[in-house]
Amino acid sequence: MYAMLTGVTLLIFSVVARLLARSAIHPSVAMPVTWGLGLLGVSLASMIGFYPVESDALLIFLAGVLSFSLSSAIFSFIYNSYTSPYSYNILFDRDLRAKSLVFFFCVAHLFFLTVIYRDLSSIAPTLREAAYMVRAQSVSGEPLLSSLSLNYLQLGQTVIPLVVLLYLRGKCGAIGMLSVSAPWMAVILLASGRSSLMQMLVGLFFIYVLVKGRPSIKSIFVIGMAMFLVIAVGAVATSKIQFHEGDGISTLLVELYRHVAGYALQGPVLFDRYYQGLIQVEPHWSPFNGLCSMGYILGLCEKPIQHLDFYAYAPGELGNVYSVFFSMYPHYGALGVVFFMAAYGMVCSYAYCKAKKGSLYFTILSSYFFSAIVFSLFSDQISTSWWFYVKMTIILGILCFVFKRDRMFVIRIPQKAN
Repeated sequence: MYAMLTGVTLLIFSVVARLLARSAIHPSVAMPVTWGLGLLGVSLASMIGFYPVESDALLIFLAGVLSFSLSSAIFSFIYNSYTSPYSYNILFDRDLRAKSLVFFFCVAHLFFLTVIYRDLSSIAPTLREAAYMVRAQSVSGEPLLSSLSLNYLQLGQTVIPLVVLLYLRGKCGAIGMLSVSAPWMAVILLASGRSSLMQMLVGLFFIYVLVKGRPSIKSIFVIGMAMFLVIAVGAVATSKIQFHEGDGISTLLVELYRHVAGYALQGPVLFDRYYQGLIQVEPHWSPFNGLCSMGYILGLCEKPIQHLDFYAYAPGELGNVYSVFFSMYPHYGALGVVFFMAAYGMVCSYAYCKAKKGSLYFTILSSYFFSAIVFSLFSDQISTSWWFYVKMTIILGILCFVFKRDRMFVIRIPQKAN
């Protein structure tokens, strides 16, 4: 009951934030909507066997979400009051030769997808077994794919949002956009699992709404069905859902609902069990793990542990995600939660304000912040992804430099006057 009450409170707050921000995708709105719906889902999931969330952990959730939302709203108000309504960066906001960029990556696919297929074929006799082994080893921190394949997959996480943004701005056609993004998404799903692709789909939805305005029923349906199919097909392919001959469609739907609920809601449940002392989890997550990942490259610190121990969020159901609050509360307590969530809110708000003013770079960055907000039910994707953001910045800078509209490699010889 208390989880439902907290969820309703956050949803009411999100309505007020929506009226003030005048945008459904503003960070001050997205965070309370995410956690409001999440806690309502947790309350309902207790009816199908999930452990209930009724402790003072709900106050941690409430304080953290409200501090994020308030700091985000206040920062946006101050920033928009004292800055120009337009944003321009001499490197990132150039007019790009979109068709040349699309053609380049279509040709690159012919080589790199062959390399990735060769890597997968060398791991196991079937593609399904190879993909499963790659994902399993990535969890343990021992990737099986070559560095060339891994870097190409990471490159796709930057290029796909860029191509979709160019398409929505009318710079390239739908066929070109799909020719670049669809093969990359398929390989990301096979080699990296559902989580990476789900985050990207959420980010693409953000870009669509930012460029086109209000989301249409069609766009919500398409993105929703895509996410549902990614979860459902992945669950069946990895045998996380057992469907036997003779089982009715209702049995499949119930099992699928349990799986989706477990996938989406285990974070708050497991954090609550940690908060109550019912489980003992080593607090390896930290708001500074992203900085430590960069320091690890330079040999300045040890590589942070990403995956935590598994515990039950329902009888017989195990999970190992503990929500964004697990990176803060074990180390810094309730005040640390309020401080870091407020800081996150200001960072996300700054990126959103720049994206709203038309910045190409901040549109893509803000799309990942938006997906991090949605996925805060699982983990802290904001602070742990700094190294990814650095690489994304470098990649976008190179692409914007190489594919800018004016011919930078042509030296024009001035004509002599007659």
